[in-house]
Amino acid sequence: YGISETRVGDLPKLPRNVDPVLHPHAAQREYTAALNAVKLERVFAKPFVGSLDGHRDGVYSMVTHSKRLPVVISGACDGAIKVWNVTTKECTCSVPAHSGFVRGMGINQAGDQLLSVGDDQVIRMWNVDKMLQNSTIDPHHYYLQDDVDRSGLPVGF
Repeated sequence: YGISETRVGDLPKLPRNVDPVLHPHAAQREYTAALNAVKLERVFAKPFVGSLDGHRDGVYSMVTHSKRLPVVISGACDGAIKVWNVTTKECTCSVPAHSGFVRGMGINQAGDQLLSVGDDQVIRMWNVDKMLQNSTIDPHHYYLQDDVDRSGLPVGF
């Protein structure tokens, strides 16, 4: 058997001339192909920027601070609420807020009060300014109230 023998189903080989005189646009085609490859690399790049590690369970709810841009507050399935500084990617405060999931959170326009709702069927109001100042784990230090008036909103909100 020789090397040049063909088998049934093989594509016929075409001669190729790499002489740049015969192919004057080869460099431009190569440049365009490289540019398209870079564009496709950007399209398929993952948008993952960083992670905020610290919760023992999955994060169920998040809220951004209404006045301070780098502050994000997250509530997890283990009942913990954590205050994060997004620029440094550090947890500035962690509070065991509810027994069970933290189902929802909301912050008022002034940015000083946070409402949280958990599986324990309690609505709690938290002092965000105190949460931003230190990272004590005692929940009663930040806790304001869980009394609810007839409208369904905490008193004074």
